[in-house]
Amino acid sequence: MKSYRVAFHPLTFPSLRARMTTFVPPAFWLAVASAATAGCVTGVSLGAIDASDGREAGGTDAGPTRVDATESVCDGSRVDEQTDPKNCGGCGIVCDGTCALGRCIVTLASGEPSPTGIAVDATNVYWADQPFQGGAILQLPIGGGTPTTVVSISSVAPEPTLDAFAIQGSSVYWANSADGDNTVILQAPVGGGAATTLASEPTFIPVGLAANATNIVWATEGTEGTAAGTVVTVPLAGGAATTLATNQSAIAVAVDATNVYWKSDQSVIKAPLVGGAIVTLCTLSASTAGAAFNIAVDATTVYWTGRDGTTGTLMKVPVGGGTATTLATGPSPFNALAIDATTVYFASADILSVPIAGGAPTTLVAGYPAGGLAVDATSVYWTYQIGVDAGTLPLESDPGSVMKVTPK
Repeated sequence: MKSYRVAFHPLTFPSLRARMTTFVPPAFWLAVASAATAGCVTGVSLGAIDASDGREAGGTDAGPTRVDATESVCDGSRVDEQTDPKNCGGCGIVCDGTCALGRCIVTLASGEPSPTGIAVDATNVYWADQPFQGGAILQLPIGGGTPTTVVSISSVAPEPTLDAFAIQGSSVYWANSADGDNTVILQAPVGGGAATTLASEPTFIPVGLAANATNIVWATEGTEGTAAGTVVTVPLAGGAATTLATNQSAIAVAVDATNVYWKSDQSVIKAPLVGGAIVTLCTLSASTAGAAFNIAVDATTVYWTGRDGTTGTLMKVPVGGGTATTLATGPSPFNALAIDATTVYFASADILSVPIAGGAPTTLVAGYPAGGLAVDATSVYWTYQIGVDAGTLPLESDPGSVMKVTPK
């Protein structure tokens, strides 16, 4: 069964803010293909985004009756498919929100206090509100509706801090650092109900959490200012927690059916969920040794976002190890990541996508710094804090929205 992982953006963690550069408005986006002969990182430029309309530079659109690069004739009238809500991306495609770059942007929920991580399943979208003040995990139908509270964090733990959550099957799982140096992993039905404690570990702040059909896995930051963190797992059915790795500096984890993946210092690493020796998939150059803000995995490949000096990077490496490929770079760190069978989605000041095989990035939505990303078969979902622009750290008091763009 598919799982949905949420890793909160490090800017929302005071203890992690020092690891990041602040955002600056992107002036360019580069796609890079690997030309490495050894190690993990080198590349050559393939192309850039045409910032005027989000399509690949030099690209063309097919249309019913094409007038120019953005306009067509629909039912005898000349329309701009990039902005016309009645012909958004094509003749007769109606957008109930804002049409921009030929895609329909819809606000699913607004006025949310500090929305952060986000996940989606076949019927609902889920997000976390106000994670540093008790907070809650909420849901609403993917087609829109009224938000409902899945769980109120302040009602299930003393002095709670909601650090990460994941949706697996019919349950939501989340990590609390209840008193600053003790990690508590809890579970509750997505339809509402009592919370159950799965694990309580004497570790520092949990900074990433992921789930598959059998296990919850999380990473901890270790003691403040050190690389003494851990990677830990516990069965969904409950039982003893198992520490899979120590002395790590992971701030995000991803999991498949058999392994957990993370980045620690200059290495991308995996470890068996049943325990055993950790495996280094690749060792990065010093310039890419910054924190991996997000990480994801599919059947063949591990993907992560981070920084190369002062710029953002999106990279991948085979799950069996090998040479890493840089898929995209930008002038500020990429702070959200999601994948599907063909595409990687990532965000900084804009929401972008790039084929998993490599190629030119495409701007899906301009001007929305995302706190988290999720995708389903048709759309991209994200959390967005109003008043938080590319050069501003989010504040706990900032209101925000849950957004959706179609097509992805």
